[in-house]
Amino acid sequence: MWGFIKKVGRAIRDGIGGTVSTLWNGLKWAIHRIFGIFEMIGSFFGFMPTKKLKVKVVILLDAQKQPIASRADVDKAVSLAKEVFKDQAHVRIISPTGPDELIVGIHPEPAPEFVMNPLCDGGGFGQVFTRVGRWFRRHSARTHAGSYLGYGSPATIFVVNDVQNKNGCFIGVATDYGYIDGDALGRSEGVLLTLAHELGHACDLFRHKDRTLMESGPGTRSRRLTRRQRAIVRSSPRVTFR
Repeated sequence: MWGFIKKVGRAIRDGIGGTVSTLWNGLKWAIHRIFGIFEMIGSFFGFMPTKKLKVKVVILLDAQKQPIASRADVDKAVSLAKEVFKDQAHVRIISPTGPDELIVGIHPEPAPEFVMNPLCDGGGFGQVFTRVGRWFRRHSARTHAGSYLGYGSPATIFVVNDVQNKNGCFIGVATDYGYIDGDALGRSEGVLLTLAHELGHACDLFRHKDRTLMESGPGTRSRRLTRRQRAIVRSSPRVTFR
């Protein structure tokens, strides 16, 4: 009986935590989007001084304390994402702890089994309100300005065992985290662009069948961003001058 009560209590705690986090993220996002309208207009018409996007990529360990993916493979995806955001949007991808710090790291302890195969889309949003979302929130990168004010909030990408029915996922406004799996580290550029694609979602871009970075299928995905997409990325609350 006591075990059941504790289980229900934890579920209620996780649900409340997910709700508060989602509402707070949504409020911060809405405020910054209002103030970002001028940046969006300027970027749309080609005024694009260099800005920054803070990103942390965390490779999870399995139960045998083995990394889910090699750092070298993940570094390739990060390097490609850096090129895309710099060339297409004049945005530098840096570590949340500083421009000279490493973006890719390995989680120091084996991750619990319940976070190794996360869902995406509606199922992923539902997990925000469970122990899955709570674990990812607890281990996401934070900055004072980003966590409390929403200014330059870092995007954390976890490398997991399997994103179910996807190669990667980022829930969007509701979270500051997303995930990719080993299938996102393939040899073809379209597949390797999965990390950059998810960072596009982190900066408010939607999937779009236009042979750009946000193309749903990796077979026709490219590095290109449209003028409208560049404006949305550059005016995202995550993308800042400092």
